[in-house]
Amino acid sequence: MNNIAGAASTFKKAATPECIEYAKATLRNAKALAAALLAEGVTLVTGGTDNHLLVIDTVTSFGLDGRVAEEALDSIGITTNKQVIQTIRVHPCVQVGCASARQPAPRAGCARTIWGESRNG
Repeated sequence: MNNIAGAASTFKKAATPECIEYAKATLRNAKALAAALLAEGVTLVTGGTDNHLLVIDTVTSFGLDGRVAEEALDSIGITTNKQVIQTIRVHPCVQVGCASARQPAPRAGCARTIWGESRNG
C-alpha cells in the first residue's frame, strides 16, 4: 500500500506546472550544452542529446581517459561519471567517456541556461 501511495504522490507532484517547467528547463539546458560542446569540436557519442544526458568521447576530444576527465571536472564542481564506449578499442579497464546529467540552470542559481546563451535573459 505504501508503494501505491508513494507513486500517487509522485505522479501528482510531476503534474504540477513547476515540475513540468523544471523538466523542460532541464532538457533545454542539456541541448544547449550539447550544442555548445559540438561547436567547440567536442565529440558526443550520440552526436547530441534528446534527454538530460550527455556522453563525451574524452579520448577523441581531449586525449584523456574518462577517469582523468571525471576527476578534473569534479575538481571544478561538475559532477560526471566515467563511461565505457563500446566502439573504441582499448583495455577493458579504461573508460574513454565521461557522462553528465544536467540540472536546470535556475536550480544552479542562473536565470537561464549558461550554455551558449545569455545568463540573464
